[in-house]
Amino acid sequence: MSKKIDEIEVDKNIGDRVLSSMEQIADLVKKSVARVREEKIQEKIRMMVQMIINIYGTEHRIFTVGEGRSGFVAKAFAMRLMHVGFNAFVIGETTTPGVEPGDIVIAISGSGTTQPVITVCQIIIGEEVKAKLIAITSKKESTLARIADLVIDLPGRKGIISASDYIERILTRSFPQVPLGTVFETNAMTFCDSVVGELMNLTKTTEEKMQSQHAKNQKPDENP
Repeated sequence: MSKKIDEIEVDKNIGDRVLSSMEQIADLVKKSVARVREEKIQEKIRMMVQMIINIYGTEHRIFTVGEGRSGFVAKAFAMRLMHVGFNAFVIGETTTPGVEPGDIVIAISGSGTTQPVITVCQIIIGEEVKAKLIAITSKKESTLARIADLVIDLPGRKGIISASDYIERILTRSFPQVPLGTVFETNAMTFCDSVVGELMNLTKTTEEKMQSQHAKNQKPDENP
């Protein structure tokens, strides 16, 4: 039987454990970078950046799409692309225009099988639209990867940890406490922000210009 909320006591060491988890998550990102370096995806990254930069200053748009927490990463990426000066939109938002030929869609899905994302992507690569599709996923053999023009495969966690007891997690070395798709989502967020940094260099976009662009599109109480 589950304990009532008022019966759960938070011990005094929880702060140290949270900070330790942060350190280990950062270490996971470093290990992920080392792994993708070994898999030599640098050329794929160059191709992605080239595809994006080719539509800079044109009428073509960049759309991002994802579900759940990957969707939050997609939204964050679209916001930064807008700050740099691209016409960027999130698929599914009420004010998002339709995708047209020459546009780019960047789909983010750890599993590469999320059905709403797959459905959207199948439409945009169809005969009537023929947009370019870039997939960011941890499963390079997935449905999303198979239909994409370019695949950026980033590491994700391989399975679900069943250990529920703190001591058991310590003994089985099932730390850090990063549930479900957190590893992929953290890698995807870090990757997208790193791409934005290179786009800033290529377009000579300063932080002052990005702040100005943000202010033009800012909603009340929204911070960059």
